[in-house]
Amino acid sequence: MPTALRQNLVADTLSHLTIGPSVRTELLEMVPLLSSNGQAPPEPGYDLAGPAFGAGTLRVTEVSEGGTVPFLQVENAGPRPVLLLDGEELIGAKQNRVLNVTVLVAAKTVTKVPVSCVEAGRWAYRARAFKDAEWLMASEGRARKMRRVDESLRRGSKAGDQGDVWNYVAEKAARMDAPSDTSAHAALYEKHRQSMAREIARLEPVEHQVGAVFAARGRITGLELFDSPQPLRTMFPKLVRSHAADALDRRLDLPHVAKDTAEFLAMVSALAERQVDGVGLGKEVRLEGAVLVGSGLAVEDRLVHLSVLVG
Repeated sequence: MPTALRQNLVADTLSHLTIGPSVRTELLEMVPLLSSNGQAPPEPGYDLAGPAFGAGTLRVTEVSEGGTVPFLQVENAGPRPVLLLDGEELIGAKQNRVLNVTVLVAAKTVTKVPVSCVEAGRWAYRARAFKDAEWLMASEGRARKMRRVDESLRRGSKAGDQGDVWNYVAEKAARMDAPSDTSAHAALYEKHRQSMAREIARLEPVEHQVGAVFAARGRITGLELFDSPQPLRTMFPKLVRSHAADALDRRLDLPHVAKDTAEFLAMVSALAERQVDGVGLGKEVRLEGAVLVGSGLAVEDRLVHLSVLVG
């Protein structure tokens, strides 16, 4: 049986972080979150999906020849667990999907993971397996999906609201002038690739950085956190794209939730924390409030990943 985590794991983890100096670009502001006392935590004992795809040890496919929209099969043939993030997009097979939750897939195992479709107009093979996308779902969409998954969890499921995801993608595409023959979420990132590339070139994690608070147009859009600097550095371009998508969406009304990063972290720390069994290794950590929603994963009392988003 999985062991219970200590209570208030998120608040305790945040209390040991240091807020670094902010960096502003054309679209975003990024405030680094640094490991305590300038000491780098131990390197992670897992691989991320992108490098595992590149090494050929991770294979993601439909669960059967016919497939089923809410699930994918993840095979980890490598010697270490692989971390896939809530909102991470996978491209290929019968239609593109995003992860509903953060999953740590054990080494040498096959796991069925819950997903949502972000390509409403296709249900036909383009490839037998999925490949890694260069982005996460936009932060607005991730927050919206997290809330729907929280609702499903109360009924014992980790499903999203597929109709709402499709509505979100259509609304976002219309506002950002990113049409697609198959109503693909990926069109947002292809359309605005150059603007996002400029943001990535101007933002770079600093030494001992394990997390970041992002803001767009003067409004905080969310927090991204890992258990060591290496996974943050690897995932950083995807995180920047996710928050830049909302900065580029000029018709999106970004709510004002906090005057600065310290106040925002205090709000996150005050959220009620819920723990549920993970799909793979570890325990999912869920946070939900009136204007904030969060999803993460902890293993043996170590918070491996956390996203807390406004929405």
